[in-house]
This record gives sequence, structure tokens and C-alpha cells, in this order.
Amino acid sequence: MPQEKWQKNTIQLLFWEMENNNMNLKSVFVGLIIFLSSFGQSFSQDSDESSSRSSSLMSMMPSMGTISITVGGEFPVTGTFIASPTERVDQFVTRMVATLSKEFKNPWLSGDDNAIAKRGIQIKRADGSVIQIDLLKYRLTGDLKLNPYLKNDDLILFPKANLEKNFITISGAVVKQGKFQFVEGDNVSDILKLAMGFDPVYPKIEFIEISSLSDDGNIEVKTSIPAAGDQLLKRGDRIRVVAAETFKKDYKVLVLGEVEKPGFVFITKNTTSISDVLKKAGGIKETGSLRFAKLLSGSTAANIVKKSVEENKLTYDQWYLGPAYNYLQFEPMANLMEMQRMSSLTNEDTIFFAIDNQLRMMQQNDFADLSKVNNSESEVAKTIIQDGDVIIIPKAPTTVYVFGQVGRTGNIPFVEGKKLDYYLDQAGGLGEEATEDIYLITGKSKQWINISLINHDIEPGDYIWVSKQIKRPFSYYMTVTASVASVVGSVATVILLIVQLGK
Repeated sequence: MPQEKWQKNTIQLLFWEMENNNMNLKSVFVGLIIFLSSFGQSFSQDSDESSSRSSSLMSMMPSMGTISITVGGEFPVTGTFIASPTERVDQFVTRMVATLSKEFKNPWLSGDDNAIAKRGIQIKRADGSVIQIDLLKYRLTGDLKLNPYLKNDDLILFPKANLEKNFITISGAVVKQGKFQFVEGDNVSDILKLAMGFDPVYPKIEFIEISSLSDDGNIEVKTSIPAAGDQLLKRGDRIRVVAAETFKKDYKVLVLGEVEKPGFVFITKNTTSISDVLKKAGGIKETGSLRFAKLLSGSTAANIVKKSVEENKLTYDQWYLGPAYNYLQFEPMANLMEMQRMSSLTNEDTIFFAIDNQLRMMQQNDFADLSKVNNSESEVAKTIIQDGDVIIIPKAPTTVYVFGQVGRTGNIPFVEGKKLDYYLDQAGGLGEEATEDIYLITGKSKQWINISLINHDIEPGDYIWVSKQIKRPFSYYMTVTASVASVVGSVATVILLIVQLGK
């Protein structure tokens, strides 16, 4: 091997050891001395001598700060690997998993190391001693006794991680709810440590409930122990820490629009009224409109499910959130099908019903008329508001929107007392294709009123729509005439037969 190539390989080897095996400074120093000494050698040395030098360096590596570790059991790759004597078990395992995931793209991991056991690991040492390793407990507690240094010729044995059957679950008033790998000898106190203890937000832990199932899964046996108690667990046990519920939560509503202090307003659980919220928001500006204000409820079924999903309390078992996600995704469609299932609507009616029902779904939260909220004695002012509600106070409209078959569509400034003709004139008058049917669409309720037939007052925020004449081709009228003639002819024929038979 040429001298330059041998030097290059030596550098690559040193840097590889530094990056992957945490080679210490002493080893790097020795390697550099070997590398620098090579400059004194002749560049004409033959390939066998260079190869011998390279082999000599490789043979020195165990004495330069690396040790040999064998991995066995249920691990993605088993065999013997190089490690550093300064590495602890968790560091070595983490490095191995990262290497498999990044460099080898091992499909067994599939982006998650839950397939690898973190508890019940054994280290068998050359002297015959056996050490029990619980990496999960170490990662949660930081107890270095659970994460010893590696030694040369250690054998690390991984058990099979089967969280479907070899598990313990814990839920309720704990910091970290979850499903954990079961290890023989586990007590309630061990699982509480894995769950990071009782959740301090609960004022009082009442008791700990342990649920055990029979082998066929049909018989449940429940036992309860005090909060300070302990008990040996069995594979598949389910623990629930029961505590008195606390209602000291972040109750708030969102106020938007024309108020002096828009944003979140803090409320109580069940005693804050709408008028109280508006006062806390600084009151309504002069530009605000209570007539068009909306109160959107955060207590609908969809909002409750969405909030629960976002809080993601079932962090250890995402599968159970599936029905909740499906409910949110298909709620509008499912609601429409439920409403129509037992109806007797015609096809034409079904179309209009679908439109109306979709609007109902979108507007079902708007359940209060806030126009009388300033009257402290009114029922709406006393309405108790709930966590997650939203109050929207829009600007008071000052125009009437005219569109359809008019010279100019757009907003026309509202003038008190002015009638339909005024707004049509301001919009440039009727177009050539306009019909006599002119509709007033009220701004608040969106009700349609034929204003050309009913003299109705116009208010700010209303809409005026002028319909268009529908022009049809001559063939259309010929078709209609032929159809009518056919029916008339059939009726006349029947009448003639009846008359003839009556003679």
C-alpha cells in the first residue's frame, strides 16, 4: 500500500474512533505519534510492509481505550461491538439505536424504539456476575446505580418487549400516565416511580385501585390500597390513582371585536354572566353593534371532543383516540344522515334541507340575542357563560348593500327613513334585465322579503337584491307548447271517449 494511502487510512481510522467510540485523549495522542513517525519512513516501502504497519495499529486499538461488548437477545442487531470504557449502558444503547435508525434505516425500529425493551435487561460479566438494568427507571429518576459503566467482554441481554401482553398501565392522578413493560417483582411503588409520582395538582389522593383480569379476560378482580400503600403486581394489572377532582382550572372566554380590551377574560366555573364578561373587557365601544353580536358556545359535543383530543390525556395509547378523531372528521356528514334517515323528503326538498342543516351546524353555537345585554334585568344579561365560549362584537353597519340587476352594486350609506326607491336610485337605477321582484334580505336573520310587494323598513346591514329576467330560446317555448298540447289532446281524447260511451 503506498505511504500516502496508509496515512490517509490512519487519519480516517482515528477520526472514526473519536466520533463513534468516544476515544480518549491518550489514545488520540498515541495515534498521532504513530502517524507522525510515518513521515520518517521511505515512500518507496513496499505494500506488504505498509499493510503490516496498518495491521499493527489495528492490533493496538483494544489497548488504546476501547472495549468489546456483545449484544444478545431481542435487539435489532446482535453481535460484538466496540465501545469505550467510559460509556455507561444507556449511552451505548442510545448510540446503537441512533446508528441503526440513521445509518442503516432499520425498519424494525420504524422511527420508534418501543420495540426494544428498556426494563429487565441483564449484563453478564466475564467474572460470572449478573447485573439487572432498568433504563426506563434510570431515565426518569437519574439513579446511576441503574446505569453502570461497561466493562470489557460484557454481554448485554435484551428481553422481548411485548407491550400488548407484558404490560402494566397506570392512569389517574399521576404526573405521567402510561403503559410500561412489566418486570417480575414490580410493586405499585415501582410503577409510581415510572409515572413520576402523584400529580401535585390534586389536593388529595383518595386510594389506588388495581384491576386484574383472568386469563380469558372475562373476570375482573379489583383491589384497593391506601395512597401510601404498596403491593406486588402481576402482568397485565391496571392501576388507577383515584383523587378528589380539582376545579381550580384556567376558565376563560375570548372576547373579540369592538370592546375596549379585547382578548381573553378570566371567569369562574359557573357564576360569571355575559354582562360581567363585557364589563371585564372594558365595555362596548360606540362603534360596536349588539344587534349583530354573536355568542359562540365552546360546550358543543364537537368542541368538547376536540379539546379532549388536543389535551391528549391518553398519551400512552393513541389508538383509543381513533373514534374521537373520526367523530370530528365526519360529524357534519353523520349529522345530516341521522336527520334524513327517517324523513319523507323529496329529492328537491333534500337539497334545500342539506343547505339549511349545514347552516344550522355552523351556527348552532350562536344561541343568544345580545341586543338586550345592556339591560341588567334582561335574561340574556344574566346568562352564565362557560369556559371556551367566544363573544364577537362587530362594528355597527352603516350601509345597505344593493346588488343584482342595478347600475352599480355595492354599499350605499344608510339614511334614516329612506325607502327602496332611494337606494335603487343611489345604485344607478334598475337594469334592462331587471324584473319586478325585488327582495330585502335582513342583515341579522337573513330573511327574504319581497319588498316590491311589502313596504318594509330598511335598516343598516340589510341587503337589497334585484332579480334578473330569465331569457329562454324559441325552442324552449316550442317544447313547452308541444308538451301542453300533448296533454290537452290526451285529455280531450279521454273526454270524447267518455261522451261516446255514454250515448
